[in-house]
Amino acid sequence: GVIHMTGPEIPFQRARSTEHREVRKRAIVEAVRTLLKTTDPLDLRMRPLASSVGISPSGIYRYFENIQALLLHVHLCDFEDVVLGLEDDSKLELSDLDTLASTITKIFLKEPRFLSLLSLTPALYEREVSVEGLIEHKLNLLSLMQRGAEAFMRNGQFTKTEDALQALGQMLAFALGLYPLANPSSTTKTALKHPELTFLNLDMSVELKAGIHTILKGWIEVG
Repeated sequence: GVIHMTGPEIPFQRARSTEHREVRKRAIVEAVRTLLKTTDPLDLRMRPLASSVGISPSGIYRYFENIQALLLHVHLCDFEDVVLGLEDDSKLELSDLDTLASTITKIFLKEPRFLSLLSLTPALYEREVSVEGLIEHKLNLLSLMQRGAEAFMRNGQFTKTEDALQALGQMLAFALGLYPLANPSSTTKTALKHPELTFLNLDMSVELKAGIHTILKGWIEVG
């Protein structure tokens, strides 16, 4: 499964055991998460990352084959956070579709980096990621998708796991398509101030909730 990356910063020493390697790996991932608050993912470089962690750039390569593989791993960790939100039984209720759609929307948007990295995965796949690394990433994504679908099943939203899996995929696809439209470049934002274009200014939360509501309604009514 995917290792959930949380925990306090731990001073570095040479990692000699599996446990120590995981501690080192977690610290590298947390450093990336911090850097991505102010750095575009495609502008991330090994040297400033290594400096923030306190090891040499070559040290990071012992854990990740390159920046792209590291970003894909961070994306998996963010995806697991989303799945953990879906697995929180107390939040998912079938009785009120509006509340359910709102809850799923909040889970998707809790960490802005999640959809940002999700939108970049096709580009990252093309940037020197090995076939083995790509396969591993996709298998981990599939595992997380299945966990999300099982969370829907446990809470009564669906009667068939394959339906729950497809619905979750549709929600993510909708979020992925909406993300760049609701988060335009600075140039586009300026253009959208034109009186005839202001209707194109989208509120990500509002639009995503509406889309998820429609997807859920369709599946539940069909079911």
